[in-house]
Amino acid sequence: MAGSFTPGNPNSTVTLPVWFYITFPDDVGTCDAVLVVSAPAATIVGPSGDTIPFAFDDLNTAIGTTTSRYHVYNFGGGSQFHDTLSLFLPADVASGLHSRTLTLSLYENGALIAQGAMTITLNVLSSCTLPPPDVSSLDFSPAVSQGRVSANYAQVAVIQGASCTGAGKLTLRGTPMATDAAPSAAYANHIDYSARATMASATATLSTADQLDAAITVPPGAAPITINVSPVDGARPLAAGRYASTLHITLEPAN
Repeated sequence: MAGSFTPGNPNSTVTLPVWFYITFPDDVGTCDAVLVVSAPAATIVGPSGDTIPFAFDDLNTAIGTTTSRYHVYNFGGGSQFHDTLSLFLPADVASGLHSRTLTLSLYENGALIAQGAMTITLNVLSSCTLPPPDVSSLDFSPAVSQGRVSANYAQVAVIQGASCTGAGKLTLRGTPMATDAAPSAAYANHIDYSARATMASATATLSTADQLDAAITVPPGAAPITINVSPVDGARPLAAGRYASTLHITLEPAN
């Protein structure tokens, strides 16, 4: 049994129907048998050793004990029944393939009459979380005097709680700060700026004078994102007006 799911935030539960089809040997008449489900633990294990708990709704007791069993009734050489498998995905579960093989043992009057296996496989897709920054706007008015931009003036915003369950892609997109005034030979009507976004050990750098977007790959895990923005003085002084731009920051799975 297999599936692909994306974990929720903060947690999510996935439920799947499971059908059991049992054929009894010809020499077994009408009987009340038991199907015992066993495993080392009631978790499926990922590539990095992380675990996802699971449970069958109708089992008498939890997986991992000798009393994890279903009652099975044989009528006419066979039986079929179904249960619900619940998987409990933590928000920070690592992406990748998770699996667990269960042993299924059929007993009649205490004697083992058949045994098989069932493998649960779950492919956890990568997901990213990007909360809002600690400030919603940056004011560069103090950096401008008599139409010129002061050198080395910077503003900082921080995003706490950013995370990806697998490798992530951090992207910056922005355009120069602009005003409604028309440009002229004497005055400029836009302000270029440089922006840097750092998460863990990776930094994306954007300069609106040269490019309008920049992207980097960030490692799995949680880390704050620090954004530094610095306006750049141009060749001409600025025309009077209100200058504004929007810097877009996105965090998404790398693949």
